[in-house]
Parts: sequence; C-alpha cells; structure tokens
Amino acid sequence: LYVKMAIIGRSILRALQAKLTNSVRNISKFSHNKVKYYNTNSLSAVIVAGGTIAIYTAYQCVASKSVLAYQPKNAEEGVRAVRLTSRERRFIRFASVEFDGQLYMTPQDFLESVVEADPRPRLKRKMLTTSDMEYMKGHTPSLNQGSPRLFRNLRDKGIISYTEYLFLLSVLTKPQSGFRIAFNMFDTDGNQRVDKNEFLVVSLTYFCRVTYFLFMLHYEIDLIP
Repeated sequence: LYVKMAIIGRSILRALQAKLTNSVRNISKFSHNKVKYYNTNSLSAVIVAGGTIAIYTAYQCVASKSVLAYQPKNAEEGVRAVRLTSRERRFIRFASVEFDGQLYMTPQDFLESVVEADPRPRLKRKMLTTSDMEYMKGHTPSLNQGSPRLFRNLRDKGIISYTEYLFLLSVLTKPQSGFRIAFNMFDTDGNQRVDKNEFLVVSLTYFCRVTYFLFMLHYEIDLIP
C-alpha cells in the first residue's frame, strides 16, 4: 500500500512540476504584450506551486511511515496520564525498588512517605533479582523478635507491596479504641487473650452474617421490576 501511494505521489508531483514549468515559460514569452494573460498565469502558477508543496508534504509523511503521536518522556509521565488515587500516586512516588514489573516500597520508603513531603533524590529505581527476594525473606525477623524500631532497623532490606502499604496506613490512622473493641469481640472469655477457637467462632459468625446480607441483597435486586 505504501509503495503504491509513493508511486502515485511521484507521478502527480512530476505532472504538476511539468505544468508549472510550461506556465512559467509562457509567462516569460508573452509578458511584454499580454499583461492580463500574465496576471492570470501568475495566479495559476501560485496555485500549482501550493498544490505541489501540499502533495510533496503528504508524500513525505507516507514514505516515512511515521506516527505523529505524543510519546511520554518517561514512565512516570505515562503513569500520570492514567487516573490514579492520591494514595496510588504517593506510593508510586516513594517506591524505590521494582521486581518482575511490580513496584515496591522498602521499610525506609514507607517511613519517609509518612513523615516527608517528597521522596529522597534518586537516579532510578533499583531492580531486584530473585536472589535478592530470597535474601530478604530469609532475613525477615520473626514475630517474637519484633520491636518499635523494626522498620528503622530493616531500612532497605525488605519490601512492601501496595496492598500492604494500604494496610499499614489503615493501622496508623485507626484510633486505638477501634482495636480495643475488635479485640474484645474476639476475647469471648475475657482473659485478655485470643485463642484459635475464639478467633474461629467470631470469624464464622461474621462470615455467616455477610453471607446472609449478600443473599438478602441479591433477593431484593431480583424483586426490582
């Protein structure tokens, strides 16, 4: 298709150039005694020249096969073109590592996202390998070794996904009274401890209530004419 259009464009271009040359010769030959004819052919020459330029420009666009579209300068501009929530944008800004096409925060990134307005300067994100991920998993401290300085001690030796980021934010913004109420719901015997059976009873009760609510909602929707 491009070859045919190029051949047609060249043929039209040659025909217009020949017509323009003949018009200029006629103007030079009869300009001394035919002023009116000169003016008419001058206008024709201008029109033909404009058409030649237009055809040539179109031919160059077809021959180059170029796509005249906006290309983002970098990946972050492409991200901004998509509608994102404020938390998604903040996570992308502070996430400093990437693995298998997914962005992750480090514990240090999370602390900075909470207390700082802008992320620390960096040239590019660090690309993690499978061995890096295995190393982080192997050096993650167990629950009984946790401390108030866990994130500050880990610094860049850990990863936080976007889902985990949202969970940590909800923990930080949730009032302490909400956690106390939730704990008391599970602690049915009042011994300030939640064992496996208590957790399963409350979870099963909650699951049954949610299932019943969804069933009734579906039933009401079916009744709508």
